[in-house]
Amino acid sequence: MTNRSHQQKRKYFQFINTEVDYNREYVSNYTLYIGKRNLTLNFDLLVKRNVTHPIWNLLRVDTKFNKDEEWHKIMGFDVNFCELLEQTKAPAFYLLNIWLNNVLKYGTLPRQCPVLEGHYTWRDFKLDKNSIPQFIACGYYRINVVMYQRREGRREMLMNSTINVLVRVK
Repeated sequence: MTNRSHQQKRKYFQFINTEVDYNREYVSNYTLYIGKRNLTLNFDLLVKRNVTHPIWNLLRVDTKFNKDEEWHKIMGFDVNFCELLEQTKAPAFYLLNIWLNNVLKYGTLPRQCPVLEGHYTWRDFKLDKNSIPQFIACGYYRINVVMYQRREGRREMLMNSTINVLVRVK
C-alpha cells in the first residue's frame, strides 16, 4: 500500500537552548549557539593548549514528553573518544558512527588524537535524516556531553555541553 497516510513522516530536531562550560586551563573560548530557524547549531572552540591524554566522552540522553514533566534517562555512554575516532568505519558501532560522521562533516573538529591547540568550528550543523532512528519518539530531549581526560585517577573536565531539543514530525 503506497497511500500517503501510511507513509512515515520524517522527524526533525528543533533546538531549544544550549548551555556550556569549559576548562580554562585548556580552552580559551567555547560557544555553542542555535542557528537558522532553530534547526541548526554553530560551535566555536579555541583550544589554547594541546590535549595529549586520551579524551573520553560521557554522553547522556534524557527525555520527557511534556514540558512540565521530569527528565528520564534513556541512554548513556562513557567512551574513549580517541578510540572512537579511530574506529569510525567499524560496523560494530554503526549508530555511533553515523552520529559521529554527521558531526564531523559540518566543521573542523579534530579527526584524531591528540587534539592540538587551534580553532575548531561547526557551521549550520543539523542532524541528517538517517541520523534519527525511527524508534525515537516525538518529545523533548536533553543531550549532555562531557569531554574529559582521565588524569591521576580522576576525571578532568575539558568541555561540558547541554543541548535541549524538541523532536517533531514534518
